[in-house]
Amino acid sequence: MSQLLFTLLILFVMPTYAVSGDFDDGLVAYDRQDYTTAFAKFKNAAIGSIPPYDEWLATARSANPGVSDEKLGWSHLVEDLEHEGNRANAGFYLGLFYEKGLGVPQDKQKAVRWYRFAIDSDHEMALFNLAVLYANGQGAPQNYQEALRWYTKAAEADHAGAQYVLAVLYYRGKDRPQDYVLAYMWANLAASHGDGDAINERRDIAKVMTPSQVAVAQGLVREWKPKVGSIPDLLQGSGGGELAASGTGFVVSRQGYVLTNYHVIKKCGTVRATAETGKKQVTIAGIDAENDLALLQLPHSVQSAARFREGRTIRPGDDVVVVGFPLPGLLATEAQVTIGTVSALAGIGNNTRFLQITAPVQPGNSGGPLLDQGGNIVGVVVSKLNAVTIAKTTGDIPQNVNFAINGSVAKAFLDSQSVAYETSVSSRAVEAAEIGAAARKFTLLLECYR
Repeated sequence: MSQLLFTLLILFVMPTYAVSGDFDDGLVAYDRQDYTTAFAKFKNAAIGSIPPYDEWLATARSANPGVSDEKLGWSHLVEDLEHEGNRANAGFYLGLFYEKGLGVPQDKQKAVRWYRFAIDSDHEMALFNLAVLYANGQGAPQNYQEALRWYTKAAEADHAGAQYVLAVLYYRGKDRPQDYVLAYMWANLAASHGDGDAINERRDIAKVMTPSQVAVAQGLVREWKPKVGSIPDLLQGSGGGELAASGTGFVVSRQGYVLTNYHVIKKCGTVRATAETGKKQVTIAGIDAENDLALLQLPHSVQSAARFREGRTIRPGDDVVVVGFPLPGLLATEAQVTIGTVSALAGIGNNTRFLQITAPVQPGNSGGPLLDQGGNIVGVVVSKLNAVTIAKTTGDIPQNVNFAINGSVAKAFLDSQSVAYETSVSSRAVEAAEIGAAARKFTLLLECYR
């Protein structure tokens, strides 16, 4: 996702903590290339009133002679920070600024430190960038094994670039034993993100494999789940804890698979879905962080599942219906229905992964279904323009500019997860009330607990 897109979109998850204004101000400054201001804002978002790392470390070192800097300084500093909101993202930007010399003198040692700060909250790009610095000997002694360690962690966090690097290393037998099965697995995972190089690499690897090796590799792909704390192991936990966020999901298979946005469940300890049969704990079956999609699974099969539109693509001007749970706890508890039209077949920056729509959406609608006049799925509601940011930039408040992930992107993700979803041709127009009534049967309220 481009930095402009990241700035203009506000993701629809309802946190119980306040998002740092400094971080948002940092993004605005970053987009206008005022890197000095952006750096200051990101730094405040990352560490607040805590002294700069070097100052903190010097004080800690004098009070604890004989203890290594790494353990004494960095790990303790991280432990003292509250890892929530945008601290990890702010730390990543600080690392990026030091690495590139944006707004501050270039200092790759400090870049390494800030990337490590972000890594403590499992920031995927920080993991990958740190691996690159170690591989190139920038900001730290060149260490291929250390680089490989961070590439692996980034790949396990579902970073496509890192997965491609591992595919190449296993295929060529560089820095680790040659293994075509693992090479194919990592290439296939990277290819699922749309990485063109990975798609070509997967084809080349398959040429030297036996059919049985390919079958084994494909089995590994189906069973693979991200292993970093910010994605799945924690999501399978049995905790309950504090309600941290809520969103919407919808059933896409009678086997009980549910589609939603990745950001809705990203930092959950437990995810629960509320349907007509009551509240059920769900498990994470797969994610696509790049396209902000996640696949959940209910503990049972279901009777009603959504159908995706088949045949002619939706057009600008076509009517659409949104069903979801906006502002739960404030508005009605049942799924709400809004109507609008498709404004464009692309999002900000002409990004064709998105549809622009006029149907009103609010926090809590994230992950909900976008349906055409036939009641079939054409997208997954994801975000709206950040009205405050646009108002600051243009002096005008945007009206009804909202976005959904294109249904074709959602279907490609489900295909990669081997989900048998249903399709239907939208041959006749149905009243919005009827579409809403039908969609309520497969649309779920999702609650994220920490």
